[in-house]
Amino acid sequence: MDFEAIDSLRDRHPAWRLLRAGNAALVLSFLGQHFVERNQGATSASSLASVLDDALYALNTDAEQPRFSRSPLEYLDDWSEAGWLRRFYPPGSDEVHFDALPSFERACAWVSGLGVRSFVGTESRLQAVIELLRQIVHGTESDPQVRLAELHRRRAEIDQEIDAVEAGNLSMLDATALRDRYQLFASTARDLLSDFREVEENFRGLDRTAREQIALWGGSKGDLLTQLVGSRADIGASDQGRSFHSFYDFLLSETPQDRLSALPPRAAPPPELRTARPLCAINPHCPHAADRTRLPVRQLS
Repeated sequence: MDFEAIDSLRDRHPAWRLLRAGNAALVLSFLGQHFVERNQGATSASSLASVLDDALYALNTDAEQPRFSRSPLEYLDDWSEAGWLRRFYPPGSDEVHFDALPSFERACAWVSGLGVRSFVGTESRLQAVIELLRQIVHGTESDPQVRLAELHRRRAEIDQEIDAVEAGNLSMLDATALRDRYQLFASTARDLLSDFREVEENFRGLDRTAREQIALWGGSKGDLLTQLVGSRADIGASDQGRSFHSFYDFLLSETPQDRLSALPPRAAPPPELRTARPLCAINPHCPHAADRTRLPVRQLS
């Protein structure tokens, strides 16, 4: 990136403006706890203002000179105009709702990454990289014999592990390996839930483009319908759309649901790595976040 591009981002990007804001600590702490740590979706203005009012009361310890003297709704409206919150009326509701925007998620993630980590795992990430490379290489292999050889090799490794367990030789993760893997899991799960909001915003941009076409269209209805159906197909055919829909189909299939439900309660995180979002919370959050992401496409349809 050159100087002009960086200077433009500094002046115009909402995430950068948030980091420079005088009340950045309030915005990041309150919205981060509500929308990121608790993974709340769109929230009515009355509910969010009530929660913010409690937070402001706790921060305004000096009644004569409060640190934050404005009303909760004024703060929410300002944050919406700044590009950190989306202010809208959901279908079937006459009350304003607020939802976090990807710009806020980026600023929140950057600030969260500034904290000093007492433990930085590397082994699990290296294994994840190797596994991804294996999937890339063998997932694009067109020679059946090569693929069969890889499957036989993996089956031999599983047979060896079965034989070892049957002989009573259990290979257990030590405390360091457990911390390493749990940290990678927690970080990936947080990123996954945060990415939904950015995908949702991209889909919503396509929806806005389609609505603008409808409002400004001057040709026949048949030609308009052809373009709109094409737009809907383009969303699903894009790399982002195909990846998301593959994820959604995988998430809703029975076997992954069973695995996702069964594994987290049995995974005990180390005490020093316990977070505000426990493992068992990933299971219900993923379908809800994915369903919110699909909403703009359904509305466009």
